[in-house]
Amino acid sequence: MSEVTMRRGSTQRLLIFALCVLLFHVSNSIVQEAVFYIPGFHHTVLLTFTQSLCVSLFAALQLYRSSPVKSASPWRRLVEARRVPLRTYFMISIMNTTSVYLTNEASRLLSYSTQVVFKSSKLLFVWLVRYIAIELPARFEAKEVLIAHDFEEVEVQQQQQQQQQQQQQHTTPTKHDTSEISSGFVAVNVCLPKPITRFSPPCSELSFTGKSSHNNGNINNNNNDNVIHSLSHAAMMHPKMMREAASCVTVVVGLILFTYATTSTRVAKGEGDQDQSWWPVFAGVTGIVVALVCDALMYLGEEKYCFMTHNATHDEVQCYVFLLSTLNGLVSLILSGGVEESILFVNNHHVFLLLLLLCSLCNYGGTFFLLRIISEFNSSTATVVTSVRKVVTVLCSYVVYPKPFGVAHFAGVLLVVGGIWQYEEARKMHGSHTRAVGAKHEEEK
Repeated sequence: MSEVTMRRGSTQRLLIFALCVLLFHVSNSIVQEAVFYIPGFHHTVLLTFTQSLCVSLFAALQLYRSSPVKSASPWRRLVEARRVPLRTYFMISIMNTTSVYLTNEASRLLSYSTQVVFKSSKLLFVWLVRYIAIELPARFEAKEVLIAHDFEEVEVQQQQQQQQQQQQQHTTPTKHDTSEISSGFVAVNVCLPKPITRFSPPCSELSFTGKSSHNNGNINNNNNDNVIHSLSHAAMMHPKMMREAASCVTVVVGLILFTYATTSTRVAKGEGDQDQSWWPVFAGVTGIVVALVCDALMYLGEEKYCFMTHNATHDEVQCYVFLLSTLNGLVSLILSGGVEESILFVNNHHVFLLLLLLCSLCNYGGTFFLLRIISEFNSSTATVVTSVRKVVTVLCSYVVYPKPFGVAHFAGVLLVVGGIWQYEEARKMHGSHTRAVGAKHEEEK
């Protein structure tokens, strides 16, 4: 698609989707934490693989039910319902698997609070990548189309002006100059034709000049309207960009402040772990930065190359991304050499299967509504929702397990809420401006 044509949903619809994402993902975090409390569990690759497998099965079932293609074979029906190339899905699944693996490794090398601090900056990465890959090309293309449209209008007006000039030359009577030539004693008056040029005498030029100036006025008016439209569009986009950037920074600062307050409380109580060397910190920070880049590329791929380019459905994207992520997880599990140990762990702890089923259901529900936010709004809005999810998860832990709640916690929550409100206001401002410009163009047509 040549322009950003994402649908601008209502605030109520976004609120419903956000609440569903928070409900499912917070439940997923609680169940997943229970999995980690199983005695002897350290199989994060097994958890990633089995979770992706369950989610892909749920998504495949939903895609089979909602697919308009009526085929006898279920596999053929799923294949014919695909709109996006497999290469695109494979690249997105690579980003997804890499991000999950590096995040788990960063959680192992760093403390949980430190991992959350760095993971909170995902909003800035997604916003920056989306602005470079989607917003800037759309704006440049819109400017080129506007300039080409202006040149076409000027050429049409000039052609009309030349045609009117030619018609005026044919319809205007020929003027004559009378000059006296003496021939002996007889004065003879000879009529000589005088050609009409653009600098012709005023009598014939007045009507044409008036018409020409009128046409020139139309050209200038059209150009002025286009220039005013361009300036108003640019003036509208600049505040939107600044407010989006400010809201992203505000949300990240709030999350960092909230997490820092939580870390300080744990250290004061003696629950924090001291780092023995700088190498785990360096490796963990490097891993989380690469994971953030993978997250940004994954959101960008889903928004631009799945929903915008191929108009794919949510069930299709979810099914194929997690199906290929399952294959990636299986390869990782085989290469790690932990297949036999993982099977032995599952045989000894059957509760893992129940928790895995609940965790997969919650993950599927949260991912489903998160994809709806990406397709109907944009990836930056989805990242804001996931950032709020982190605060809600920590708040739920404060409710379940009473802990000190100080001024820094309260300030962090206020910054997060204020950043979300600012981002939503920028989104609504841009949506109202787009609708107003569309209505104006419809009236002109």
